[in-house]
Amino acid sequence: MGGFNGAGGGPFSAFGITDFESQNINQRQYEKNAYGVVAWQKSEGNLDAQLAYYSRYSDLHFIPDPVGDLLFNNVASDVFRSTFLNGISGDAAYRLNDAHTLRAGFYTQGEQTRIKSIQTVEALDPNDPTNLTALEPPFNISDGSNLFGWQLGAYVQDEWRLADQLTFNYGLRFDQMFQYVDANQFSPRASFTYKPWWATVFHVGYMRTFEPPPRVLGRVAQAQLFGLLNSAGNPIIPLTTQFTPVQNVGSILPERAHVVDTGFVQQLLPQCPAATGGPLTKAPSVPTSCPSLEVGANVYYKRAKDLLDDGQFGQAYVLTAFNYEKAENYGLELSARFRMGNFSADTNWAFARQHGNTIASNQSLFSQDDLDYIATHWTNTDHEQYVSGSGRVAYRLTDTHSWLDGTLASATLIYGSGLRATPEGVTCPNCDHLPEYWQVNLGLSHEFADWGWNGQPVTVRFDVVNVGDTIYQIRNGTGIGVFASQFGPRRGYYMGITQKLGAPERGPDSSPAFYTKAATAPAYHWSGAYAGANFGGAFSNEDVTTPIGISATNPSGVLGGLQVGYNYQISPWLLGIEAELDWTSAQGRTNFINPAAALSVTSDHNWYDTLDGRVGYVMGPLMLYAKGGAAWMNADYRLEVNSGIGGANVMSATRTGWNVGTGLEYMLGSRWSAKLEYDYLDFGSDTLGFVTPFGNGVTFKTAINEVKAGVNYHWGGI
Repeated sequence: MGGFNGAGGGPFSAFGITDFESQNINQRQYEKNAYGVVAWQKSEGNLDAQLAYYSRYSDLHFIPDPVGDLLFNNVASDVFRSTFLNGISGDAAYRLNDAHTLRAGFYTQGEQTRIKSIQTVEALDPNDPTNLTALEPPFNISDGSNLFGWQLGAYVQDEWRLADQLTFNYGLRFDQMFQYVDANQFSPRASFTYKPWWATVFHVGYMRTFEPPPRVLGRVAQAQLFGLLNSAGNPIIPLTTQFTPVQNVGSILPERAHVVDTGFVQQLLPQCPAATGGPLTKAPSVPTSCPSLEVGANVYYKRAKDLLDDGQFGQAYVLTAFNYEKAENYGLELSARFRMGNFSADTNWAFARQHGNTIASNQSLFSQDDLDYIATHWTNTDHEQYVSGSGRVAYRLTDTHSWLDGTLASATLIYGSGLRATPEGVTCPNCDHLPEYWQVNLGLSHEFADWGWNGQPVTVRFDVVNVGDTIYQIRNGTGIGVFASQFGPRRGYYMGITQKLGAPERGPDSSPAFYTKAATAPAYHWSGAYAGANFGGAFSNEDVTTPIGISATNPSGVLGGLQVGYNYQISPWLLGIEAELDWTSAQGRTNFINPAAALSVTSDHNWYDTLDGRVGYVMGPLMLYAKGGAAWMNADYRLEVNSGIGGANVMSATRTGWNVGTGLEYMLGSRWSAKLEYDYLDFGSDTLGFVTPFGNGVTFKTAINEVKAGVNYHWGGI
């Protein structure tokens, strides 16, 4: 256990504990992701334009086991990262004449990133020259960064038809980044497409690329916080159990590359004749359901400077970025597509090689032996496998005289020759690879034309993933930045039901009104009772106060449930009441570290319930609304002392609060509607009577943000 001799209770101790089963290590990683896009498109004559605003928020919080991780990994790393991005992009195309189509575009985006880490370590005994003796008690080293940065760019391009069979695309792109490092690049690109006859298309192209590192990964690891030696090998910063003699040189830089590719697409069967004739003409009818077979091939070569890569280094399984000083990537891609009537078959195969040389940033993540090897050898990147393949066959039954009409059967195959691994006992990172693997999936779907409401069809689908229950390993815990094993999915069964919505009420002849010449405006039944379901995410702000400090669990997870309500419309206003019950997987955890002991608090939310009044403004099929009222929640709270070795207790609590929200709802047809909603639930502060070694009582202050989508069925007007 561990890697040091502890002085506070025997070999390898943490908080005086020396005996800990590795299977009991309790690590948690929580992630939140939300994004949205609003786009506007316009076509006017020869001009097509688009303008979009986009926003994205994500965060990640890795919470260690304070005792187990310190014993086994010599550090317990609490890591939090978040990013909030907002941007605007625009594109336009203008057909200047028959020979030239001009295109241009731009983007600009601002991003706020936040990084915070708390590393629980122990000091190394300065009297042990081998640096293999750790001293109790554990203590924290904190580090963080808040950065707002910009990224922007623009491009211009001309599509030039040199001849009917030959097209030349050429253009120029500019990118600028302002973040942990500032950099920019002009990137030319050009390609030729040649179609000598209908069955053959050739292409060849070149482009220069510029890829900034993900902003939240762009900061170099602060290895010097855990100890630093001078040129004589003496400590100038006290050494800890997270100490590494390798120090970082250089920043994480954007990747710059030159890429060339060439290939072709070839039709191998004769061209399908165009349909002529038919029942309304005297000419004979020519069938158009003839077989087609298309094959394609593409070869490419990429030469990169400061190739970006990442891995899960250290005890916390979060990604950390680094650069290879130079790298190559080359390969061959093959594809084939066959169609004949209701039968289709597709396959794609890729043969690839990517390797890099010399680690140019975040060298402290590697051992000195690995750094020396990579500096003198081309080294395979961890995500490279020589062969990747996939295939799919499908058949659709269309016999209108059989109940099988509308049935689609399919089978898919994936294959890989194995990702990289490091052989045991030698210094040769990523020199080996795992065994090849394959997986077969089956799918069956059927469309029932008369099952749905308003005459709309229902599609039922059943899928089996990994039919043969093949057990295969994707990672084995070795290789660059790989410290945990991963396996492919075992056999799984999935079923789905899809209901098409949106048709207005049928006319007297039982045909949809919009299919008739005398179409009438659909009726929207806002007034009356309704019921529906919703699904979304819960993102909580939950501060926890214990006798030794304040931290936050911030539970997050998915939620879903049911809503019922009643509306009364006083056109254009709408008044209503709505009750909603959602079940959630929201969970959060935090640690409190004291030299004497560690407290771990877990918050596991079970359900949220609201009873609200609604006020809406109706504009035909669209309603904007606000809501507010009472809220209830139920959660299980768990307190552990020294990872449970010093005791654990669970309390369940139902709490009362208030709720406000806003959203929009749109009628898909006469009675079905879809909604998008945001709710804020506040439950104030509640103190639970937990008993700790430092005093009694733990206080939870909880506020919840919900973002969800839903559907409703309205009975009004019946």
